[in-house]
Amino acid sequence: MTKELKFARNIIYPRINIDGSIHSSNKIVFKDFAGEIICFYYDKNTKEIKRLYIGNKDSQPKPDSAPIAQDIDEVYFTNLSSENRILDIYMKSGPAFGLETVYMVNE
Repeated sequence: MTKELKFARNIIYPRINIDGSIHSSNKIVFKDFAGEIICFYYDKNTKEIKRLYIGNKDSQPKPDSAPIAQDIDEVYFTNLSSENRILDIYMKSGPAFGLETVYMVNE
């Protein structure tokens, strides 16, 4: 997930709020290297992070058959940049948690 985000073009959602404050969500929508729209989202019923290919043409969204991660209790994606290129990912599973920052290098 972080490798795909690192080479993404930019974040579509979540965006910085109008007042400049940050916004977190349990999903992220972004344009990938090829300009296609992708979504990673947290399904709290199954405790999984899933990937959904949305595309940018007139096609139906296509979920991946396998989840990205399982047994996850919480996930938050936070856009830290008005340029929509810096993202924090917070994940928690049981007593363990992690925070990773991803800088999108593709322009």
